[in-house]
Amino acid sequence: MNDYKLYQLDLDQDKLIEYVKISRDKFNYLYRGFEHATKFYYLYNFFTIASCNSTVYELYLQLLNCFRDYGVESSAWMQSWMNIHKQDQVLTSHSHDYPIHGYISLSNHDTSTVFTDSHNGNELYRIDNKPMQVYIGPGHRHHHVVVNQSYDDERITLGFDLQLSDAITENFSFIPIVL
Repeated sequence: MNDYKLYQLDLDQDKLIEYVKISRDKFNYLYRGFEHATKFYYLYNFFTIASCNSTVYELYLQLLNCFRDYGVESSAWMQSWMNIHKQDQVLTSHSHDYPIHGYISLSNHDTSTVFTDSHNGNELYRIDNKPMQVYIGPGHRHHHVVVNQSYDDERITLGFDLQLSDAITENFSFIPIVL
């Protein structure tokens, strides 16, 4: 039995991608001197920087339903960030320090996320990323992105982590979620 789940969102993909790009511009304005990059994930939460948008609100509601289905029942806090990468910038092997990690594939690029048993370890499973697909699984599992077909524009995903218990963190990005 898998300890991860996949979900398909029912949202306007083009509107969501447009708002991610607007949110990147907002980040660049708010944090002058920094150009948005995944490494700044701890400075913001996508759902706060992208606030007051009905498509983002619907994304949030559908994501909460995914969390409930995955089995999250108690108090939880979420950080969420934008991954906007050209093909030579996709993420190398890494893991997350929180119990639950996931991501939402927004763009139409032919990529896979490979999950391994350690840093650059043996493959456990591979997720073929599809537009508007949500992956939720264990946070401590190493993973990296593989580009299956070249592309010239930007691959866009939203990453998220869930913290399920009280914790003190250096991140400014966690928001409480109500399940």
